[in-house]
Amino acid sequence: MRSATIGVIGASGLVGREILGWLRRFRYPAESIRALASERSAGQRLSLDSQDWELEALTEERLEGLDLALFATEVTVSRHWVPLALRHGVRCIDSSSAFRRDPSVPLLIPEINGEQLASRPSLVASPNCSATLALLALAPLHRAFGLESFSVCSYQAVSGVGTGGLRALAQERENSEKFSEIFPDRIDQNVLASLGEILPNGFTSEEEKMAHESRKILGLPALRVMSTCVRVPVERAHSLAIQAHFAKPIDRAVAEDALRHAKGLRYTPEHLPTPLRCARNEDCFVARLRLVPPGGVESSKAQDVLLWVVGDQLWAGAALNVVRLVNLLLRG
Repeated sequence: MRSATIGVIGASGLVGREILGWLRRFRYPAESIRALASERSAGQRLSLDSQDWELEALTEERLEGLDLALFATEVTVSRHWVPLALRHGVRCIDSSSAFRRDPSVPLLIPEINGEQLASRPSLVASPNCSATLALLALAPLHRAFGLESFSVCSYQAVSGVGTGGLRALAQERENSEKFSEIFPDRIDQNVLASLGEILPNGFTSEEEKMAHESRKILGLPALRVMSTCVRVPVERAHSLAIQAHFAKPIDRAVAEDALRHAKGLRYTPEHLPTPLRCARNEDCFVARLRLVPPGGVESSKAQDVLLWVVGDQLWAGAALNVVRLVNLLLRG
């Protein structure tokens, strides 16, 4: 693996911290990693996995010394700083939605379409965490049976919006009269069926991401995707209920074998995955595989499958996807 100086942009946020931690677990030398954040956070120290990091302010001058920049930032930050980094010859991996729909930018999950890194792109986008978890479960079945459409309801943890989401839930649990502006309504003891901006078509921006990103990653522009995204009072790990329709009849033994041998995925038919069980685990979990017979009549021609999927969105859904992309980039 080639040596490189790596900058983690947005290192003070939840995903940025996890990226730093995983770089060290993958044995990248600490001296080759720089933690960058806003001027407001500059000078603060992070302690992760027995490693201390001093946050540096993000400037063009500091970009110049990097070989690879990993952006764990909001859309506006990525849109401003990624082009500047590219101009300085820095290869970039961006976790925001800023470039995901750009047809010239690969949108990659290593276990599914990582071969696109062979072209050595200067900019790579990392998908939305819920899309990543859903596709880790669906891609093995797609390869076996040909995915034509899927419907998904995602139950998303509060850490999906960062430290503010965790803080809001904790404050509301401590004070029943407390109401945080992080969410559109109280989140403790509640569920909120609206994540992101509500679009003119009635879907939310989070639901639109699931559709567009799934089509791009799987290379299926005509894929039909129906999505409902729900915020739930869980600290960590997203859960997804998926119904998928395939071109070919489903053979249960073949389907289970595909799920068992898929990278980044753990098929657990004997155990029900839950957010508590799956938090801080690097795999995405799938269980409750059910074949839906046509017309409700038992037959061997079922082409619809129901799945229950759970994954730590900060690890399997975000930080680990970025670090695995780094491994592939530096290995080539």
